[in-house]
Amino acid sequence: MKINLKRSVVASRIFIVMIAAVVAGRLADREAIAQETIVQNDASQDAAIFDPFASRHDHLFPPEMTHWKLQDKPMIDGLRKAEALRSKLLANDSSGQTPLESILKATAELQASAADSLQSRRPIDQFDLVAKRVEMQLSGGESLSTTSFTAFDGRWFGRWGNSNVDHDWQPTEFYATPRKTEDDLPIIHALQYAWISDGFGWNYLVTNPNEVSPVVSSGTKEKQHYILGMVYYFEGKDFLTIRSEKAHVGFSDNPNRLIWITEQEVFMEEVFPMQDASQTTYAITAMYHDMLTDNPTIFRHATQAVYTRDPSVRPAFYEFTW
Repeated sequence: MKINLKRSVVASRIFIVMIAAVVAGRLADREAIAQETIVQNDASQDAAIFDPFASRHDHLFPPEMTHWKLQDKPMIDGLRKAEALRSKLLANDSSGQTPLESILKATAELQASAADSLQSRRPIDQFDLVAKRVEMQLSGGESLSTTSFTAFDGRWFGRWGNSNVDHDWQPTEFYATPRKTEDDLPIIHALQYAWISDGFGWNYLVTNPNEVSPVVSSGTKEKQHYILGMVYYFEGKDFLTIRSEKAHVGFSDNPNRLIWITEQEVFMEEVFPMQDASQTTYAITAMYHDMLTDNPTIFRHATQAVYTRDPSVRPAFYEFTW
């Protein structure tokens, strides 16, 4: 009995030591990340250059924000998965139709149906989502500016569901010599990093030297840019462990409007500039679908979130049916 008791005490001590080691490791990780943030010059200092409302809100953004920006592996993995999604969206089925066409048809129906629901909110009927144009751009057949993400730069504050959400869209990095990551992946011409409160990710402006671009308006076959994206998600305040991910394929409608298509959503995003920049807002209207499965489905439930430059002004998250 004494032997068993001693063993129990020893086992308990070992367990406590193990727990302490894990906690110490986590604290060491956070300390290392904090030092890394200081050494790399906190991203908020960059943000303050293009967003004068940024630096006063540094306390809302954890040091892990800058840590993940510096990690190449998730950036490259995201590029690969987003490119795979683009290929899936553009693939013809047995009837000669692509999933992209079906998704855009449903999106057009949402635009036509949502006018009343969004009467006192941000409209979406101005998005030009003609299937032929979207497919041309996603195929690399439309010339895009390397500043396609610029309107979204800076810090934005709003609500998603029942939670406050703080976004930090960093300045776009432009590559005079396009950045090559791996031989079979698109090359990067511009890259934007973002922190989105419960995760982080990148917007990529790319070309694919391994495929032939469609004929563009000039009548020649030129390799043009297209847009990809990737977001990684955390759970709670554990900003060191990636729990899920979501590849995106983007469409630039105009300098203030981006559309993102994922495996299960379409996000129509628009910045509404105001003469007083502090009054500028950024809206995300989401349609939900399951069009890339064996049982293609469009859900008649949609949402809209509106973000401001001021964390004390967070418009209510809005849900509606169509």
